[in-house]
Amino acid sequence: MTRNWLRLAELIALVALGGGLLVLCGMMISQDKMGEAFGTALLAFGSIVQAIRNQSQAHAMNAMADHLAKSVPAREDAEERMP
Repeated sequence: MTRNWLRLAELIALVALGGGLLVLCGMMISQDKMGEAFGTALLAFGSIVQAIRNQSQAHAMNAMADHLAKSVPAREDAEERMP
């Protein structure tokens, strides 16, 4: 799998996990366990949102590293010529 497919698979898995937790919270609410459902939702959704942010940040860092790997270093004598 390429990086793009892995990122897409991770994102789909995180969204599916969030959907599953919504279903779980709905079941807990139907059984009159509102406190447990609220705590589960707060803990889990915070972690899922942070994982998505980390994934986006990793993508940006990889893109920057690829860009820097393709760049040409400046010559040392070019700095001496600048006023």
